[in-house]
Amino acid sequence: NCGLMDSSVSVRLRKRRKLASRKLEQQPPLPGVLNLDILAIVMMFLPPSDLFNMSLTCKEFRSRVTTSMVVLSVLNETKKDTHAKTMLGHLGPLMKGNSIHCPSPLRLLFLLGTNFCEICHCVIRKLFHESETASTYGILVCSKQCLMRKYTLAFRKSWVRYYRNAQKYNMITRHPRILARPHWREEMLNMRFYLARRHWYSQKGEPIGALVTLQDVDAIAKEDAPDILSYLDRELNVPPAEKYREFIDACKLVEEHWELEAERAV
Repeated sequence: NCGLMDSSVSVRLRKRRKLASRKLEQQPPLPGVLNLDILAIVMMFLPPSDLFNMSLTCKEFRSRVTTSMVVLSVLNETKKDTHAKTMLGHLGPLMKGNSIHCPSPLRLLFLLGTNFCEICHCVIRKLFHESETASTYGILVCSKQCLMRKYTLAFRKSWVRYYRNAQKYNMITRHPRILARPHWREEMLNMRFYLARRHWYSQKGEPIGALVTLQDVDAIAKEDAPDILSYLDRELNVPPAEKYREFIDACKLVEEHWELEAERAV
């Protein structure tokens, strides 16, 4: 009996929901309540954190977010030293060198306006201080220990395969599109360098961070392997240079604005 009562109640609730949805569909839309064109203009004057919160509202707002809008939103910051400004300064050289995956507008907004680690998905407490790790691989990481232990893998120059083909390995690791960085405590010794452990993806399946991993470097160093750019295009299918253009152009406008502000301050 209880099962029959529950099923009858659920049927009644479904009928009420259908009637309510039909009434909403029959009602004419209210004119001037939500003008999306005006909202798109309003979004251009929001700082990154507010723009990120607004993008979480609905799909329509997320579709309105562009790369140039996110980059120029840094100019709406009222404080001098913020996480968004620091992160944009770190991402600029990496994007100009085409050495990281070009972030989508929403992921770029995530980098500038949030404080979540992309590797271990924890909350970053010292966000402004630890965002310096983004200057290496273009990702948001909670600490340098997380970057070294989970994201990267060391390639030691004491290995036999390096001695056998040291000239080609040096040429590969010095290429502008390949991120091979020394340890932050061993920059003067130059005994090993760190590359991405594997190809990383965000929670939404978007490729993030460095383009090339340690396995890719070993594959390029083989005798029968193609040159670096051919390997990047054929095997890794990296984004073309045109995809970085919108970010670079918007970043130039921000840098020019900062230069004018510095001249006025003097």
